[in-house]
Amino acid sequence: MSTADSYQSPAGFADQPITALAVYCADGRFGPHFRRFLERHLGLRVYDTLALPGGPAAIVHDDPPGLMPAARTQMRFLLQAHPIEHVILIAHDQCAFYRQHLGCDPAELPQRQRADLAAVATWLNSAAPSATISSYQARLYGGHVLFEPAT
Repeated sequence: MSTADSYQSPAGFADQPITALAVYCADGRFGPHFRRFLERHLGLRVYDTLALPGGPAAIVHDDPPGLMPAARTQMRFLLQAHPIEHVILIAHDQCAFYRQHLGCDPAELPQRQRADLAAVATWLNSAAPSATISSYQARLYGGHVLFEPAT
């Protein structure tokens, strides 16, 4: 049954196992770029998402208090609810979480994000030991968003 306020998606429902989980910041300016990267570059069709302020940083920083345990609880749920084989972690330029909550100097942001991505990967190795973990940094470059492996 349909009403004037209803909407039916033209896309068919993909009832298949979800084997990937993407963790990124909730910053709406970057969201469309994250999804394009995941779908077009990594070729993911169906994947879980965990969008949090600071993205992966929320897994290792408890500022504001309570954020880290809540983020870890949500991530554990997704890891247990679906047969996740691949976790994709994405940090991004101009992240307000780093500036406002962590007091990070913009010049130190890339280094700080790489350290946090490594810390999240270490935590994930115990939470999901069989999952492959990939980390990326989304950088602003010439009016576009460039995704680079975080190493």
